[in-house]
Amino acid sequence: MKNGLILALFGVLILGSVFAIEPADPTADVQDRYNFSVTGDNNVTTEGGNVTNVTVNTNASTERWVGFYGNVSGNLLLKKGDLGAALYTWTWSTAVATGEVCVSTDPAFGWATLANLAAVTGINTAWGLGAAADNATGTLNESCNLNINPVGAVTGLGQTTANDVGADTWETCAVADTAAPGAKNDYAFCVNISLGNTAAPGPISMYQVIAPANPVANATESYFFYVELI
Repeated sequence: MKNGLILALFGVLILGSVFAIEPADPTADVQDRYNFSVTGDNNVTTEGGNVTNVTVNTNASTERWVGFYGNVSGNLLLKKGDLGAALYTWTWSTAVATGEVCVSTDPAFGWATLANLAAVTGINTAWGLGAAADNATGTLNESCNLNINPVGAVTGLGQTTANDVGADTWETCAVADTAAPGAKNDYAFCVNISLGNTAAPGPISMYQVIAPANPVANATESYFFYVELI
């Protein structure tokens, strides 16, 4: 039986709604969606004529990235495409929990034409991330490796430990389906499935991955999920 990345037939519209593409199997269970915000809780009392030296330390929410985390379930099938019943079904074992979760803006990403990704300048251009500290250059600056069927080993660019949003095992790895990527649909952002790790927001999760987003105020981004179960 050949395992491969299959399209998890649902999309997530960031800052919008979740929609299903027929047939709606598997489906997305979106439980929460939050944005980091800062509220002021310090003040300075002064009076006329005073000049006060105030050093301000704060954090701000990025508008250039989105994050996904959660669990994975499913089966391995011996089946002729979408036709008829499966000849045999194996329950994918969460005790082993191997494979990848990937997201892409492309609903038909070209996994058969994966190419090594050596630069992220195309990501900056495609999403309009600019020269900011949190652009792709400042985020995906470490070589990473994935083993994805049907191509096998592929090299991409991922998060460094300093930029990791969770445990060190959560490494987002950006890959492309062409040797000369430039459009959003040329890219996918993947992470290896792991068992028993804690996602940055707190719960035990099997994956955590980040992906770029349109930084224009109130803009949305649609991502499609792909999963390889091994």
